[in-house]
Amino acid sequence: MPDPARRDWAQNVRPRLSSLRLSPTRENEIVEELSQHLEDRWRELVGGGASEDEATRLALAEFREGNLLAQYMEPLRQSHAPAPITPGAPAGHALRHIWQDLRHATRTLRKQPAFTLAAVLTLALGIGANTAIFSIVNTVLLQPLPYPDSSRLFVVYEQRPAPALRVRFSAENFLDLQREQRAFEALGGYIGSGFTLTGRGEAEFVMGQTISAELLDVLDVQPMLGRRFRADENEGGRDHVMLLSHGLWQRRYGGDPGIVGQTITANGKPYTVIGVMPAAFEFPHERYQLWVPFAFRNNTLGMVNRGTHFLQVAGRLRAGTSPQQAQAELTTIARRLEAAYPENDAHLTMGMTSLVEETVGNVRTALLLVLSAVGFVLLIACANVTNLLLARASTRQREIAVRTTLGASRARLVWQLLTETLVLYVAGACAGVVLASWGLHTLIALSPGDIPRLDRTHLDLTTLAFTLGLTLVTGIGFGLVPALHSTYRVPAEQLKAAARSATAGRATRRARAALVAAEVALSLMLMVGAALAARSLLQLQRVDTGLDADGVLTFNVVPPEASYADGESVRRFHREVMERLSTQSGAIAVGATSHLPLSGQNVENGFTPEG
Repeated sequence: MPDPARRDWAQNVRPRLSSLRLSPTRENEIVEELSQHLEDRWRELVGGGASEDEATRLALAEFREGNLLAQYMEPLRQSHAPAPITPGAPAGHALRHIWQDLRHATRTLRKQPAFTLAAVLTLALGIGANTAIFSIVNTVLLQPLPYPDSSRLFVVYEQRPAPALRVRFSAENFLDLQREQRAFEALGGYIGSGFTLTGRGEAEFVMGQTISAELLDVLDVQPMLGRRFRADENEGGRDHVMLLSHGLWQRRYGGDPGIVGQTITANGKPYTVIGVMPAAFEFPHERYQLWVPFAFRNNTLGMVNRGTHFLQVAGRLRAGTSPQQAQAELTTIARRLEAAYPENDAHLTMGMTSLVEETVGNVRTALLLVLSAVGFVLLIACANVTNLLLARASTRQREIAVRTTLGASRARLVWQLLTETLVLYVAGACAGVVLASWGLHTLIALSPGDIPRLDRTHLDLTTLAFTLGLTLVTGIGFGLVPALHSTYRVPAEQLKAAARSATAGRATRRARAALVAAEVALSLMLMVGAALAARSLLQLQRVDTGLDADGVLTFNVVPPEASYADGESVRRFHREVMERLSTQSGAIAVGATSHLPLSGQNVENGFTPEG
């Protein structure tokens, strides 16, 4: 619109607003809002076929002669004339300011549904992916373990220098360490075991653990029903007691509170149930569903010699003792054992690591890499939306010029444009949370089963706070670019640019080109990373292991100790199983092993040749 027309319009508005006794800031806001109505009407007339000059004349005439200005002024007079600005008004003024900006932003975005939908969906994909992955990272990596003072819990291990290999404890070394150490309040040992439950319902194989009685002291966990193991239950003849997981208790025994004291048959032996663990207890993994004590001095498989390493050890550090002090004590004990038992403990060292690191260490790097990847996806989405906003800003030059001429400051315009961007980002975040809640179930279902605590992942307050913070940071950071770019020129330059062409100016094209270059660079990084990961996976699958696994079927067999109490009976059982399998149709060869090749389960067990 020509400058004389704008001045004429402003001269009609300003005196009327002065009679309302408004603050200068509020007066500028009202001028800005009225200018938006005037500009909208001007655009409607131009779109209807009127020339720009004729549209200007008609729009101003409607405001003056059609009494439209009076219609806008009357509600303002009623709401503001009785209540002049007072010293106590800033808080309410700020709220009105925000509410006005939100209404204007919503109204503006509704007028361009295609642009709004494209921006919201783009942001929803980026924010939703980050929300879903962060919820997994938060549950697996960031949340503390469900044990009191979990920062004082450590895993202790033996180590052999040639080759450098971390191994489990032998039973004898563990007992010596228990007696000699002073740095830990308690040390407990544990080993995974398989149990076949019979006698109540169908037979069922479940994973459990054989543990020393001190392990629950280390974790400082009490059963929700019953009691913990006693120290004397690590002795032969007293070890036929059992603790059930909450899940097994609910699933197999119907949550019967009278289960404590009842007898359960496991691996052909009777066990008395002495307690049920809390629902949150999943040590060291949720797949373990029951616990029985380890009888160190009455083990029929002979695993108490120092040359067999099978026992994992956890300890609770004493209050006031540092990990460095505990490590120094472990080194001293290892040297004594090396001197006392050179045939088995030559070059023995001992080390320790936090239970948190032991639990999540194998998946930490993978999860952080995935979180970084989806972070790049969000940056690409934000760059796309910023490009859309820059393209949209080129069509609003006249509007911004009119507002500036009528008294709106650059800060006020930047804040208004930033509010529109934040409305887009908040809408994208809401849609992203919905996508994350849907996608999270799929991610959990498709993930490998060895990620700890994955089944407990959900969208909690921490995740929602992360989403809100991410939305505000990216919305403000990326929203400032088009807002500052759209308002950096003086009104005369903006009007001239708008009159010359409706397309983006040179500066806008440069900014959009820079964003496109950034998007391409980020996309290439993601593509290269994904291609390298896929190539590594293919190469691993093509590695010649020296084994031909095609057509090979494997399964586990755990003969019950009640029926196979010694080594000879166990060997006889396996020979009979192999003989029967070899007669089956289609069987070419049958074999048995304690650990499958390349399973990673046999590196900690030594052997001693005869003689």
